[in-house]
Amino acid sequence: MKGRKKRNYLLKDASILEEKFRPRNLNDTRYATRLLADELRRMYPEDGIRRIFSRPGPLTDRLRRGWGIQHLKKGPDGSRVEDDRHHALDALVVAATSESALQRLTRAFQDAERIGAHRDFSRLDPPWPGFVEDARSALMTVFVSRAERRRARGEGHAATIRRIERVDGIPVVYERKSIDALTLNDLDRVKDPERNAKLMEALRAWLADGKPKDRRPLSPKGDPIAKVRLKTSKKPDVLVRDGAADRGEMVRVDVFRKKNHRNTWEFYLVPIYPHQVADTADWPKPPSRAIQGGSTEDQWPEIDQSYEFCWSMYPLSYLELVKADGEIIGGYLRSVDRNTGALTMSPDRSKQEIRKGIGARTLKTFRKYSVDRLGRRFEVARETRTWHGVACT
Repeated sequence: MKGRKKRNYLLKDASILEEKFRPRNLNDTRYATRLLADELRRMYPEDGIRRIFSRPGPLTDRLRRGWGIQHLKKGPDGSRVEDDRHHALDALVVAATSESALQRLTRAFQDAERIGAHRDFSRLDPPWPGFVEDARSALMTVFVSRAERRRARGEGHAATIRRIERVDGIPVVYERKSIDALTLNDLDRVKDPERNAKLMEALRAWLADGKPKDRRPLSPKGDPIAKVRLKTSKKPDVLVRDGAADRGEMVRVDVFRKKNHRNTWEFYLVPIYPHQVADTADWPKPPSRAIQGGSTEDQWPEIDQSYEFCWSMYPLSYLELVKADGEIIGGYLRSVDRNTGALTMSPDRSKQEIRKGIGARTLKTFRKYSVDRLGRRFEVARETRTWHGVACT
């Protein structure tokens, strides 16, 4: 590998680095927990009544097993269930553990450790009769609160910058592609095919031979070819240093509505990207094109005074939708498909359960809610559209 800096960054064994980070991350978690407990004690002084309690992690794990509620957090193989409500389950265990029970268990642990006995107590008296059923029922009612991300942070555009050249007055975007991933169909997109006839002939012969690794195709100058420049169908998304880059992730999506010829509401989504927020010269006003599936951006409908602004959606905004067939979907927004305008959402309990392809245009009901730290939801009836902190229309 060329370059000492790149060679030093080369990761030779990922397992060594993983094992190195685990103890450090665990210590960071312990330190942060201790600081949080100290701050809570200052905020809520005892005054004769203890208000802040903390329990060791291994103890709560043994209590979950002994009380018969371990299955609510971990599967049969010991892996954690993809459900963020397990934090509420741990809080329930901490709240149900009295000081006397904590002392008894601590002594039992110490006695078992002293004689070398097993310390995994599989049977313990529950805090009250019917505890397992009560815990399961309570867990099902827990709503996980997540904060929507309103800050326009992140990359303004993708790292790869592609060349732009004008062909017959039309800007054309080119990309560089490794010859190892090249196909015969790609040769039709080689830049300047007449001018690069010998190059295409060498590539075609190399592909016909099955891409031999020990005999790379050569350029007219005799140099081995590693990549070729191909014409793409991409539009110049973000102009960067006389080239084009793909857009970053959407900062927000403005939702408008308008009645159709059947006198029913249709919803229109206007995506807004980091480069648009940052570039006040080219974007003195917010974008006004709403996503239209199956068409290019210049063909999208333009928002005017006949559209009614509802509110802005951000990553992790909580939405409640009613589809045309009556199905009700509630969850946090993950993303919006730029090509179709479809929503991707996840339920409050898990960020891993993803549902894609939820069409927004013909929704029967489209509501947004604000969620506070305690999980209480409040419907957002209307918002004022803003651009750089100033109200706009």
